[in-house]
Amino acid sequence: MSDVDEATRAKISEALVGRPKSAETRRRMSGGRAGEKNHRWEGGFSEGYGTGWGIVRRDAYERDEVCQICGEDGTSERLEVHHIVPVRLFAHSKDHEKTDAHLLANVVLLCVPCHVETERGDLPWYAPPDELPESIGEI
Repeated sequence: MSDVDEATRAKISEALVGRPKSAETRRRMSGGRAGEKNHRWEGGFSEGYGTGWGIVRRDAYERDEVCQICGEDGTSERLEVHHIVPVRLFAHSKDHEKTDAHLLANVVLLCVPCHVETERGDLPWYAPPDELPESIGEI
């Protein structure tokens, strides 16, 4: 398809909007945006959240049951556990371990739309990205 001009490519793309894609096409598209090819790539790799995360995550679901902003119960939108103070701040702190982020007081259950807005700083339960409390009790 390298011989196709941009105008023709745009017309083809527009004509295909909303049409289902095969599993193979979705896999290839996903691979084309993975790792360094992704616009949000920041280098390195994720080491995961470490020990204790699964327990705190389960406890947050049991405690909150619904999105703590809008009340979504998980039937229309997926629910996720949000760290109020981000894990990455604990991971880069000299005074804390990454697993210190996994206190029940530092997490809240949110639906995906509210979680996205919270991460952007548009809704409550957002901690500025460069602030880590002096003590865990300040969370």
